[in-house]
Amino acid sequence: MNTIMVVLLEESEDINNDLLFVILSVLGRDKKAITMDARRLAMNVMAQCAGKLEPGIKQFILKSMSSPSYHLELKMDDSSMVKHLLTT
Repeated sequence: MNTIMVVLLEESEDINNDLLFVILSVLGRDKKAITMDARRLAMNVMAQCAGKLEPGIKQFILKSMSSPSYHLELKMDDSSMVKHLLTT
C-alpha cells in the first residue's frame, strides 16, 4: 500500500485535496478509531513524498486557520494534526 501511494503521488502533477485530506486525517494521537498502522502508513508516505505534499499541507493549514467552517467540513482536529506534523 505504501508503494502504491508513493508512486501515485510522485506521478501526479497536482495532488488532489481529497487524497491529501485522507492522509492528514489519520494524524493526531487522540484518535482511537484510527489504527497505529494507518498512522504509520500516512507518516511513511508523507516522509517519502514530503516535497510533493508540502505545498498542499501548507495550503491546508493556512485555510483551516483562516476559515472556521473549513475545518468543520473536514471533521479533523487541526491542533493535534498540526502538532503531529511538527513533532515528526
